[in-house]
Amino acid sequence: MTEKVNGIPVMITYKDGEFCGCCDPREVSKPVAFKKLCNCCKDLRDQDSKTAFSNSLDDLSAALSSLDPVCLNKYFANGQNFMKCKLVCPLEGRLHDYNGKCFLVLDGLGCYDADFKEVG
Repeated sequence: MTEKVNGIPVMITYKDGEFCGCCDPREVSKPVAFKKLCNCCKDLRDQDSKTAFSNSLDDLSAALSSLDPVCLNKYFANGQNFMKCKLVCPLEGRLHDYNGKCFLVLDGLGCYDADFKEVG
């Protein structure tokens, strides 16, 4: 059994040699670069939340960048597969405060077909 964690959803992929993502599953066909993702996420309410979100994406990018690009392309299928995550940030008043810490929770992998319909 695992605890259900509420957070701001984000979906991460690796496409054309760069990390990108979206905050809405309906936008998987057009992920944006990490640098632009904070501005696209409608759930971020203030600058502190955007900074925490951006820092989390930087950390995730640094961790994933240590992997071989061949492995990244295989895992993410050049933008067809997405790592589903949640940003848990106590700065967002509606989210549970986990001792004042911001962190990412990895929820799994979403695989999409050529029409960007989830297939697994």
